[in-house]
Amino acid sequence: NTIDEIVLHLETNQNQSVKHLTWHYEMLQKHEEEEENKPKLEQQICINPHEDADQHPFRLLVAPSRFLTDLTWINDERVKELLPGMVKIRIHCVGINFRDVLKSRGLYPHTRTFAQLDQDQPHVDRDTAPGSDFVGTIVRTCPTTKFQPGDRVVGISAHGVLHSHAVVHSSQIICIPSDFPLTDEQLSVMPAVCLTVIYSLKYRVHLRAGQTVLIHAATGGAGQICIQYCQYIGARVIA
Repeated sequence: NTIDEIVLHLETNQNQSVKHLTWHYEMLQKHEEEEENKPKLEQQICINPHEDADQHPFRLLVAPSRFLTDLTWINDERVKELLPGMVKIRIHCVGINFRDVLKSRGLYPHTRTFAQLDQDQPHVDRDTAPGSDFVGTIVRTCPTTKFQPGDRVVGISAHGVLHSHAVVHSSQIICIPSDFPLTDEQLSVMPAVCLTVIYSLKYRVHLRAGQTVLIHAATGGAGQICIQYCQYIGARVIA
């Protein structure tokens, strides 16, 4: 049976109704219809990222239902033009932040209207491209950049990088030294948290040696980098 609405009915001990909230389930109904009429391009495909990326470019599709169980890989047929300063990168590893979960669920940013369909949101709030931190190898460059094909780089992008390939501006990446001790997997989770900490503590707070910092949730990615940054400059940490 098709569910037309969900009714939440809260009662007191005296069985007196105190709240009656009705939420029309238009999103789920629309999802059911789209599943039945889903075009062939958006059908789930079997992908081996280490072997298929160059032959069959792919990307992660966030379903209109915004359910994590509906995330799926699809072939990426979009043409990625290289504008001045841009490079094309074959993605090896992508770091996952909690923000990416919120994006996939349609709950990011916090101003987004809950349960509103994606096409009804302002364009700036349409978060259908999760993933920001990545490690990869450059496969094509614009002549105006200093990078070369084959360069191994780490970077960050606001346009989603859960793809086999991504086109980003050269200002968003740096080359990885050949003797760098971290693996690709370890390095791919660093950009967002490191930039957050450096911007917050160095450029906004202007933290100095001898000052005291209280760090909440110190076991998270940003929290751990906060501790290391404070220790590096000689600040006192309470965590």
